[in-house]
Amino acid sequence: IEYGRGMTFLFYGEPGTGKTWAANCIARAMHKELLVINAANIQTSEPGGANRNIQEAFKSASNKKVLFLDECDSLITQRNDVGMVLGSEINTLLTEIEKFEGVLILATNRIDTLDEALERRISLIVEFPHPDFEKRKKIWEKMLPKKMPISNKVKVVELAEYNLTGGQIKNVVLQAARLAVASEGKEVTKKNFESAIKRVQQSKSLMGTSSRYVQVKVKENYTKG
Repeated sequence: IEYGRGMTFLFYGEPGTGKTWAANCIARAMHKELLVINAANIQTSEPGGANRNIQEAFKSASNKKVLFLDECDSLITQRNDVGMVLGSEINTLLTEIEKFEGVLILATNRIDTLDEALERRISLIVEFPHPDFEKRKKIWEKMLPKKMPISNKVKVVELAEYNLTGGQIKNVVLQAARLAVASEGKEVTKKNFESAIKRVQQSKSLMGTSSRYVQVKVKENYTKG
């Protein structure tokens, strides 16, 4: 085999299920740096710039780093309805993936939109499913800081009943702590957690809902300085 001897993994699952975390774990286990690449790093207004950025990223990673293409669906979309420029970028990326000798991890939550030519370049496809009750319970136990003053009315088994991903649970813990501080409470209460969960659930849409935001009234006689 002259080329394509590297390992390419495709991680797929909804946001917050641990794809990026797993990529970091693999890099640490290999004692290598994780080089994260996404569309923002690749795209440029310079003609041919994206193709060169793709080639540079793979060259930089080589065997020294684990290369992680986050939200790869934005880079390797199906070529049926794309223009010449984007089609050229996808071709360049597919070529670099095939030639790559190191460890490459692709992550997406839209696996059905990926170009079919990617399939034969993948060594292993790994699904990151939504955590069930037992997994959510373990995530809650891991995420809750030991030094956080939590009310004894807060029960992990009750929190685990909410159908949240690991990423959402992390956000809930942070949000609940902020709510407790804002109310000048001495501990994080069950109500704080319930309010935080409600906010996180509402923000699953692109911009969240209006109830997530607080309207601030400015006094009419306010003047600068």
